[in-house]
Amino acid sequence: MADHKIRKQLLLNNQKITYTVIRNNRAYKIWLRIDEEDGLVVVLPKGRKITGIPKIIRKHKEWVLTALQKREERLKNAPPPLGSSKIVVYRGRKVDLKIKNVACPKPKVKLENNSINVIMPKDSDLSVKEVLSDWLKERALLFFSRRVEYFAGKLGLKFGCICVRDQKTRWGSCSSKGALSFNWRLLFAPPEILDYVVVHEVCHLKYHDHSNRFWHLVSSIFPNYQKSRMWLKENGLTLKA
Repeated sequence: MADHKIRKQLLLNNQKITYTVIRNNRAYKIWLRIDEEDGLVVVLPKGRKITGIPKIIRKHKEWVLTALQKREERLKNAPPPLGSSKIVVYRGRKVDLKIKNVACPKPKVKLENNSINVIMPKDSDLSVKEVLSDWLKERALLFFSRRVEYFAGKLGLKFGCICVRDQKTRWGSCSSKGALSFNWRLLFAPPEILDYVVVHEVCHLKYHDHSNRFWHLVSSIFPNYQKSRMWLKENGLTLKA
């Protein structure tokens, strides 16, 4: 079980590095990873002292510096915040965002050809970002529902309710009762990435683990899952930025 986060700093090749320490009783050794939000994360097992972490980071300094640099590059390439640009990334491609202020009772969003048109009431208290994100969440739920039904049908599996959320650390989840939850920001990703996450969670309806039999089931219905999995690992930060 993970404990609270501790943020620390150290100099690495004359560069100040911030890292986050997370103590986890289930971990059996200290390990380093690059987190989408926290940057460099050090997972510390129960009983291990925090004082030995700088030595471990310096031992792997080449990997740490390279990984952090890649993370910064991905952040720079992240799409602008919703409503702040004339471009929106939708289903893996850039589309034009067109905003019109007219006399109408409530906001409307329409997808036409290569543009997303947002019609805003002149006296609306809502922002374009709020209206656009609500529309995207509705679209995401529609896509996830259709794809879950399709893939679950191919495997002959039953599922419960489906919902979309804005999870910080997960792209999807499957409860013991078959309820499926997905991150709506996957609507920014190419269609095959959304499909991979759907297949992953649908397969959890049968196997609630990541055993060999689970991955074999994933592969049987989505052979190129490793490619999509790597895409998420490398680009997930840009979807959540």
